[in-house]
Amino acid sequence: MSIKTEVFGALTTILGTGVSVYQINRPTTNYNMPCVIFNQISTGPNNTKDGASVTDDTRFQINIHTTQSAECNTIADTIRTGFDYYSSGNIQIVFFDDQQDADFVMNAGTLGEYSISQDYIIRYNR
Repeated sequence: MSIKTEVFGALTTILGTGVSVYQINRPTTNYNMPCVIFNQISTGPNNTKDGASVTDDTRFQINIHTTQSAECNTIADTIRTGFDYYSSGNIQIVFFDDQQDADFVMNAGTLGEYSISQDYIIRYNR
């Protein structure tokens, strides 16, 4: 199972129903709000000095999008509580790394949207 599939499964379990989870981009039409979009940003080997590494550290960014500020904060807290120090399957451990609040942004000039970005470092077996 790929790391992206495992992250998708973890997020859908942590969030339950009511929040859509998308990888890389949300659809340009017919997408649900609130939603979470996750991307794998970078990957580096866990250097064992003992041959080729079978364990990597990878950075994932999770972007939360809602139309209400309080809801955006609640979803961010839910993800951080459920995903920080998470482990399952090939995921050895997840570490919360950073959060940036985008506050209120305009989407297409008409739909007000709130956004929070979180970064996580995931150590996993390839």
